Amino acid sequence: MNRFSFSHFGFFAVAVPLLVLAPIGDAASYVHVAGPGESLAEIADEAYGDPAKEAVLAGQNALDSAGGASIVAGMRIEVPAPTYVRARPQDTWATLAKTYLGDPRRADWLARENHATAWVPPTPGQEIRVFAVLNYIGKEGDDMVAIARRYFSDAAWSWRLNGYNFREGTKVTPGEVLLIPLPELELVSAVREREKEDGASPKETTADDYRAQRRVEAELPGFLLDAARGRYLDVIVRGNRLLGRAQGADLSSVQLARIYEKLTEAYVAEGSLGQARIACGKWAAALGKPPELSVRETSPKIRAVCLGERTPVELPAEDAGAPTPSARDAGR
Repeated sequence: MNRFSFSHFGFFAVAVPLLVLAPIGDAASYVHVAGPGESLAEIADEAYGDPAKEAVLAGQNALDSAGGASIVAGMRIEVPAPTYVRARPQDTWATLAKTYLGDPRRADWLARENHATAWVPPTPGQEIRVFAVLNYIGKEGDDMVAIARRYFSDAAWSWRLNGYNFREGTKVTPGEVLLIPLPELELVSAVREREKEDGASPKETTADDYRAQRRVEAELPGFLLDAARGRYLDVIVRGNRLLGRAQGADLSSVQLARIYEKLTEAYVAEGSLGQARIACGKWAAALGKPPELSVRETSPKIRAVCLGERTPVELPAEDAGAPTPSARDAGR
């Protein structure tokens, strides 16, 4: 069995994956070369952990999967999968949907997939999961209910497919092109790890960023509550645990800014001014500018640490003359 990334393989004549057209980030899809006696169901089981997903492979590769599609050794089978891209400052869900899903009206689909609402733009640096979409060519006797059952085992999906394709009714005309969104489709962990090792799917590592960001987002409210209640030791422990859970993945700039802001406050409150300077420098790096620390709303000690101002209480001798975050810590 061999795999090739789409950067080294041409498009199929009928089923062209939408994701490879995306200008930002590489698709996680790959090409599997069928071995002797191998079936679509076996390939689907290895890729997705579910042999029933052979229907996905058959649809993506314009094959007839009735009773299991017949394939031969050496045939190149496109295995679709979601891709992960990083939001830019100018991005909205509508612009992302236009780029990756072909139409800004699909913004709701993309936002819901990322646990968001379409009218609130993604934060810069946020990892966006773009679900796989395959092309389906209508055949004689097709209808939307049958297609929904084929791919989702649920007839109720027919109205959602109609919505995604901006159409009405259940009848499908022969030759009609339908787009089938697959929000739940994901490669199994074993395949993902092999893709990383083989280098065939370099952008797949951003899936780790996506999962790390979701974990941190779920824990941020409790972390911020600890800070609001003055539980500074808990803030230090919890904040560093949140950063450690990223394990090399990239959190969004907003998440990093929130964590380092509260760590700065906590380190100052506990008298760890050296650590506070480091945290403040990284806070500024996450913001892309020095934090706004008004005299009215900010503790003098925090301003002293972040801006180099003197406070009514002299800093400890070990911290005297220590460089400001812009000189030592910014960008760490």
